[in-house]
Amino acid sequence: MKRSLLIISIVAASLFMYACAGSTGPAGAAGAPGAPGLPGEPGISGAPGAPGLPGEPGAPGNPGAAGSDGTEGPPGVPGPAGKDGKAGSTSGLTAVGSNGESAIEWSRNADNVDVHLIGSGFGRNVEITISAVNSSGFAKNVVTVDKTGVSALSTDSAGNFETTISLPTSSFSWVDADGNGIYPIAITASGGGDIAHTSAIMVDAIPGN
Repeated sequence: MKRSLLIISIVAASLFMYACAGSTGPAGAAGAPGAPGLPGEPGISGAPGAPGLPGEPGAPGNPGAAGSDGTEGPPGVPGPAGKDGKAGSTSGLTAVGSNGESAIEWSRNADNVDVHLIGSGFGRNVEITISAVNSSGFAKNVVTVDKTGVSALSTDSAGNFETTISLPTSSFSWVDADGNGIYPIAITASGGGDIAHTSAIMVDAIPGN
């Protein structure tokens, strides 16, 4: 019973309040701005953007440092064979004294000294010209040539020859730096395209004079 009376009282009060409510008034003035809100949660990652346009070419860079030496390369391929060379000369020339000695004695009192020459390996039956030169510049063609231009000396059928030449002692240097009467002389024999050289040592038979 009490519960029913309570419900009736609540309904009656509500109807009374509704009957007494006035009309809606005008809108009030805008309120002051509220305080900033708290930071929001991070948003989700956006989708990848489109590729950018190519950039302009950069300026040339500075020269780099010199690199270290590389390793030695493998041997190259052998080259082609060269052309055959000209045949070498086998001509020889030996100078000895009249008695066959290698040191040729001479005397300052004599006008000439004889040197025996032995040549081999030249062309067969060719004319031979012999010249001698000393360190003082003396030069002499010591094999005579006759008026027809033919040499007085020729090789034999084996290409060999022997002859004795006479050199003037007046062309020699009488003493060397040690005061000895020793004198070197160079002798050349040529003929048939072959040339041979030898040197002879002239020894003063009267040392100290």
